[in-house]
Amino acid sequence: MDNNNPNSILLITQDFPPIHGGIQTYSFQLAQHLHRLGYPIHVICPAAPLCKNFDASLPFLVTRVKVHSTYLWINLLFFLPRYIRLHKPQVLLYSQWQNGLWNLLPSLLKSSSPMRQVCLVHGRELLTSAFLKLTPLLARKVFRYINLALPNSRAVNRLLKNVSSSLPTEIVHPGVDFSRLEVTSKLFLKQKLGWENCFIVGVITRLIPRKNVSALLRITAKLKDQHPQLRVLIGGQGPLFAQLKQESQSLGITDLCFFAEAIPEELLGSYYSTLDLFIMPSLSYKDDIEGFGIVYLEAAVLGIPSLAYNSGGVGDAIDTPTTGILVPEGDEEALAQELHYLIENPELVKKMGLAAQARAQTFTWENNAQRIAELIG
Repeated sequence: MDNNNPNSILLITQDFPPIHGGIQTYSFQLAQHLHRLGYPIHVICPAAPLCKNFDASLPFLVTRVKVHSTYLWINLLFFLPRYIRLHKPQVLLYSQWQNGLWNLLPSLLKSSSPMRQVCLVHGRELLTSAFLKLTPLLARKVFRYINLALPNSRAVNRLLKNVSSSLPTEIVHPGVDFSRLEVTSKLFLKQKLGWENCFIVGVITRLIPRKNVSALLRITAKLKDQHPQLRVLIGGQGPLFAQLKQESQSLGITDLCFFAEAIPEELLGSYYSTLDLFIMPSLSYKDDIEGFGIVYLEAAVLGIPSLAYNSGGVGDAIDTPTTGILVPEGDEEALAQELHYLIENPELVKKMGLAAQARAQTFTWENNAQRIAELIG
């Protein structure tokens, strides 16, 4: 890190590749594009399998702490103040903080250096911590020492203001990695499955309860007789993979579904492009929400509109009714009705897809990093 550069940035995150996930992607893309903008940047994060080869390919410095991400902040409490005194970064950027002792860091580090402390806010960290009911109290404490917070959606900004109304905030949406969405073939999967003349809906995501993929299966079962051309693609890994396959059998729609647990990176764009409509009816939980939903934008990049619940920050990812349709959260009947309507109106689906694709062009990681660079100074 260049100690004489006033824009030296120390980025701290518990979530960083080669582990996969939305926040891991955000942390990596932000670090990469801030570096491209000329900012000396140093990332501190937990160790992970295969991280040595991954880190060796990066143009910026990554320091791995050999500890489970849950306990990262305990280690940081001991060595980070000394590190900051020695290296004097101008900005400490929390890309993701660990629920628990994270609340001690900003106050501790405030006395170590005059650096600015800035945090990204994704949503979940405002709803839960290792201290459970003390989460709001601890959050209010830590935000006294934060100079600026960057929520990723309007919904997360509202959560943030409920915790600390005086904290300066600026909404900064995430971006999309266009390079990973190249389409090698739009037809290979349709031809493989014999779905050339079908209306294909689906989702590509981590298969966890909050994503509510079960609702997609249920509305498919509800509409299968009205729309015999309806098919479902479910892509992604997660603890619910086997359960969802079992649900498709129980609902009698196994022959209408294709489950792709592990999608090769080079085929991701082709899998998305197979869809006519992207459906992920995420739910808000008391300890977790859909802060934004990058997958809706990934679908949009390829001209695929979305249907979803108006949950968390999804309304920032989908511009209803222009680039997709949002229905009240939890209203499965409305979800089924909208799917029925869209199947009946394929020209409208195409129109929304074109609008989604045009809008997605503005959600780049370059724009994201440039905006954050302007805000942190």
